[in-house]
Amino acid sequence: MKALQIMAAAALILAGGCATTSNNDEQYRLLTQQMQQLNKNLETLTKQLEKYNRQATQKTGNPIVRNRGDIKTLATIKLPKNPTDEQIIEYVQKISNATRGQNVFAPDDIQVTLLKKIGPGHLALLDPFLSESSHHLHYALPSLVGKADKKAALKHLPQVPDLIKPIVQHGWTEEAKEGFFMALQHRYNTWTACQYAKYFTKTPKDRSRLIELYETGKDTSRLYSLISTFKDIDLKKITDNAWKNHRYAQDWIKANYAKYAAMVGNLDALYDWLSILARNSYMSNNTDNNITLVMLTGQTDDIRQILSWFNKNKSKLYFDEKEKTFKVREK
Repeated sequence: MKALQIMAAAALILAGGCATTSNNDEQYRLLTQQMQQLNKNLETLTKQLEKYNRQATQKTGNPIVRNRGDIKTLATIKLPKNPTDEQIIEYVQKISNATRGQNVFAPDDIQVTLLKKIGPGHLALLDPFLSESSHHLHYALPSLVGKADKKAALKHLPQVPDLIKPIVQHGWTEEAKEGFFMALQHRYNTWTACQYAKYFTKTPKDRSRLIELYETGKDTSRLYSLISTFKDIDLKKITDNAWKNHRYAQDWIKANYAKYAAMVGNLDALYDWLSILARNSYMSNNTDNNITLVMLTGQTDDIRQILSWFNKNKSKLYFDEKEKTFKVREK
């Protein structure tokens, strides 16, 4: 925003200079209008920034503080050359201690780089840390799983779905099938696992199990993109079942189930999805969601406006199967 203010100030100076050196009153008038419009645009952007700042504030009124761990301490942590098992455990524990309180995680965090230095062959040692659901350790897993870690990787897969990536990379998919399905059934945060589901669709039975997992798994909405490509299935029935089974889940889980049911014509699911977006600004500001909103309703991507449109026309809304959009039935 500061850059925008500087740009606006520079433009005003430029306009003033032009006006004093030009004898053309019309040009001066046009420049004045342009600067007035620029000021209005700047004011609008300022209001939008203030709105986003408010949305990033907790209900207590305290701004959200992004904590990435104790960076200074992390920078001093070193893994000895040819470390013993005890030294590896101590190394991981130090990283874990310096990470306490962290609330923002990313694959390029320094902790991930540090953990990757351990290398493959020690997965069984990391058992206690795997059960802690460490984000950083999960990001580092592809660098920590080698051929010698096969037994440990397959053992932990049902509790650690992110292990599926190195498991697939090593070609252990057949042996991992049951553990993979168990992970999808019982675990949350299965985004990575769902991405690898295509490796478990070899037989009609496998595909049926994935459909069942989409309908009943704790957090499997991301299977939709794969399941929607299956032939000879009743996609509307499947998405309806999945949405109904997750209606009382937390918003961040059930949002996509409602969305996908709405995309094939479920009016109640559409209302549920709109309500979720209205309650959660981070979802309504998502580009993919906004595009889907416009496609499904033909309205602007302002969630409050769309929800108002829905409530006003609910009794007259129908789903156009050909155009895949909800329309208001004419009298």
